[in-house]
Amino acid sequence: MKVHLKEALRISGIYAGVSALWIFLSDGLVTTFARDPEVITAISMYKGWGFVLLTSIMLFFLLKNRLEALAAASQENARLLSETQRQLASIQALHSIDTAIIESIADQGVFDLTLDTIVQQLKIDAASLLYRGPKESNFELLSARGVSTATIVAMANCKENSLARRALEVGKPYIMGRLDEGSSCEARDRLLAEGMEVYCAVPLASKGEALGVMELFSRRPFDPAAEWNEYLAMFVGQVTIAFNNMEMVRKLERSNEGLVKAYDATIETLSFALDLKDHGTNWHSKRVTDLTMLLARSMGIAGDRLSQIWRGAMLHDIGKIGIPDSILLKPGALNNEEMAAMRKHTVYAYQMLSRIDYLAQALDIPYAHHEKWDGSGYPRGLRGEDIPLAARIFAVIDVYDALTSDRPYRPAWATDKALAEIKSQAGRHFDPAVVDAFFALLATEEGMDMASRG
Repeated sequence: MKVHLKEALRISGIYAGVSALWIFLSDGLVTTFARDPEVITAISMYKGWGFVLLTSIMLFFLLKNRLEALAAASQENARLLSETQRQLASIQALHSIDTAIIESIADQGVFDLTLDTIVQQLKIDAASLLYRGPKESNFELLSARGVSTATIVAMANCKENSLARRALEVGKPYIMGRLDEGSSCEARDRLLAEGMEVYCAVPLASKGEALGVMELFSRRPFDPAAEWNEYLAMFVGQVTIAFNNMEMVRKLERSNEGLVKAYDATIETLSFALDLKDHGTNWHSKRVTDLTMLLARSMGIAGDRLSQIWRGAMLHDIGKIGIPDSILLKPGALNNEEMAAMRKHTVYAYQMLSRIDYLAQALDIPYAHHEKWDGSGYPRGLRGEDIPLAARIFAVIDVYDALTSDRPYRPAWATDKALAEIKSQAGRHFDPAVVDAFFALLATEEGMDMASRG
């Protein structure tokens, strides 16, 4: 406000000074050189028009200068506004990436969002993120934008002319002003065919350990300014954080996989030890587990549920540890009292395994594989679909294996007789849907081959 007031006072002062000077000088000249009243009147008229002309010229130049100053200031303000908006957009983009990194440690969306932002903010045509693990020789493509993924992978893993590998070895950004420079590579030729001209590879490393490469592509030459390089450095920092997070998660996953394998190997060993005591060297548990897994897969079960079925099947008789050998190894049929004691093995299994968090989801088979579809089973007398599906699947396999295996008190049944018994028990002992799936499996070569082993 004060600036505008000063400007107004300045213009008014100039106008007043010029006006006063004009009046003083013109009146003095008239008085000095004119005596005739008519001449004085004529001169006074022209003097007035001269005053108007003079002040108009003066105001023209004053306003012209002022308007030019305002236009320059307006352009500068527009430039500053555009710059501020661009910087704000960059800050918001960086914040979005930060938020994505925090909320999803190693999610694919983080890398996709980062590349979308890089392409937009750095005004380039394409970009890719390549990861190379500590013990790996080839690059893994995590994300790509604006370019064929197959082309990027092929170019990065080109044995002799990999620009990404060169950047990783040098340890600093590798910029190729023209992509057609240097040795040829089929994948690079495909990029050239897509119109890519400028290539930039930025190595990503943390604590001296190389993690991967960020590649940038442009269809037109460019000379990056200092600000462009600053933004690139910020994006590289964020991508490095995301890579670190991903590597941390992968290390945890590898460690967890190692623990799972160790646990499962222990389960397998324990199962084998139990079978040595109860079934000799036939490894009954391994046999029924393999066939149970085959049947479960044929019924659409996969992933972790399948893994839990494997563990439960392997440990289905773990509760027999609590059964006296006089009952467990009795060569003849069990009496009622002995049978009551034998039936407790499912409860013992629950009591043992429920204390182990790792095996909590594998309890269905050890605890419920003696339940029957009609509710006459044990230990809880469950009926129909109240019986866990894993236990319903295993029950068919367990009985089939028992019928077709020698027992101290009877020889093995023939396959046809055992299958007829399984079919007759559908809707009573077994889930009819599982029995149907079992016979459908036996109709396949793999299923019949597995079922005939023993």
